[in-house]
Amino acid sequence: MADTTSLYGAQRVKKTHPRILFRGQLDLLQSEVTLLCTKQIASSVYRELCDIQKILCAIMRAEVLEEPLGEYAICNRSLELLHALSHDPPGGHHFPTPEIGQVCAQLNVLRAKVRHLEILSIEALPERTDIHDTLNMLSGAVYTIMLEEQNR
Repeated sequence: MADTTSLYGAQRVKKTHPRILFRGQLDLLQSEVTLLCTKQIASSVYRELCDIQKILCAIMRAEVLEEPLGEYAICNRSLELLHALSHDPPGGHHFPTPEIGQVCAQLNVLRAKVRHLEILSIEALPERTDIHDTLNMLSGAVYTIMLEEQNR
């Protein structure tokens, strides 16, 4: 019993089940966003991180309860808009270097972990294109936020 956990209700699966691994990484990502919110950061980044946290919580809820995932925004900007900006950012693309500073570096780690979570979602939840698409847009949104913070 120690090597199994509840997937839904009384249904038990191995702790290495793809959905459990996805949930674990989603939980870890939520924890990292919370930790980043505790740092001394600009209020705009704080608000953006709070919105990201809401999106991650909604993904967890939608996956666990097998509900559809709605559309979300970060600071009143749709994920679609932020994702589009990530493909053609004002000022061009920037690759992270140590000079970007701690907050931007942590945002970049967050972006990479969202991308990893997207890949896990495709493996664990092949039918949940709403979750895949949201995570894809979210990684672009975090990249856009990182670039904006770099330019502040």
